[in-house]
Amino acid sequence: MTRDASLDGKAARPRNLSKSKPPVSRGWESFSTPSKSDLKPAPPPVTNPWRKPSPLKMVSKELRDKTLTWLSRFEVSLWEKPLCSDVVVVCGANRFFVHSSILIRESGWFREHLHPPEADGSAVSVKLRCAPEAAGYCVRFMYTRRVEICEGMDILEPGYLTRCVLMYCSAVLFRVDSMVSHILGCVETAFTSFAEKLNAQPHHGQHADMNVLVYIDLPGSLELIYVAPNQDTMKPMRLLMARFIDSILLWLSGHPWFASDLGRGKWVEWVPRLLEDQAEYRRALAARPPSKSLVPDEAAVGELLSNERLRQEGNTIMEDA
Repeated sequence: MTRDASLDGKAARPRNLSKSKPPVSRGWESFSTPSKSDLKPAPPPVTNPWRKPSPLKMVSKELRDKTLTWLSRFEVSLWEKPLCSDVVVVCGANRFFVHSSILIRESGWFREHLHPPEADGSAVSVKLRCAPEAAGYCVRFMYTRRVEICEGMDILEPGYLTRCVLMYCSAVLFRVDSMVSHILGCVETAFTSFAEKLNAQPHHGQHADMNVLVYIDLPGSLELIYVAPNQDTMKPMRLLMARFIDSILLWLSGHPWFASDLGRGKWVEWVPRLLEDQAEYRRALAARPPSKSLVPDEAAVGELLSNERLRQEGNTIMEDA
C-alpha cells in the first residue's frame, strides 16, 4: 500500500510548475503627477463661435486653394441638392436653402449677422431687403465659385459691363472677398482681350455694338460705380474702368460728338473723377511690372472690405425679425 505524501506534513510539488518570475512593473508607475508649472494655460473660451474669423483665412493661400478645390466638388452638389441645410435665406419671393458653415466661411456679412442655430433644430431664417438677383448670385458663388454672366464673354456683349459692376457691388455688400477678386479678374481679362483685338484689328472698333457699349453700357456702369456710398470699395473697379477708357481714347478721338457729350448730363459730374482715376491708373501702371495684374490680391481685398462704413451699410439690408 502506497503512502500519501501529505500525511508527512509536506505537500507534494507538481513537477510541471516552473519557478516564479519577478513582478512586472507597470508603465504608469514611473510617471509622476505633473506640477502646475508644467501645465499649459487653457485657450480662452470662444464666446460666440458664429462670429469668429473663418478658419480658412488663417492658413496659407496655397493650402486654402487646395482645400477649396476639394470642397468645391462636394459643395456644387450641395447647392443643387441642399441636403441638411440649416439656413433659409429669404429675399422677396425667393428662398435659398443653404448651410451656415459655408456662409460663415465665405461672407463677412453672414459671419456678423447670422443667428445661432434654433434650439429645436429648425432652419434659421434670414430675411434680406435687397434685389433677389444680388443675393442669389452671391450665395450661389459661395458654392460653385462661378458667376457665368461675367465669365468668358466679349465686352461688346450688350449689358456685359453693367452686369459685372452689379455683381461687384453685390459681392462688396455681402463682403465675399473671393467673389470680388473673381469678378475683377473677369473684367480685367475682358478688357485685355478687347484691347488686343482693337490693336490688331482697328476695324474691330467699327463694330455696331461699340456704340452701344460707349453710349449705353459705359454710362450705366459709371452711374452704378459713382453713386455707391462707399467709394473706397469702388476703387479697384474704377481703376479698371480707367484702363478701359484709356484703351478706347483713339476711338473716341474719331467721334467728335462724344466730346460734345462730355459737357452735358452726368458726364459733367463724372469727368473730374475720370481724370482722377486716369492719373491713378497711370501711376499704378508705372509702378508695377508689365505682367502684374491691376487686380488687388486676396489680402488687399480683405482689408478693403473690412472698413466700418461698409459694415454700417450692411446693417440696412436685413429685415427686422
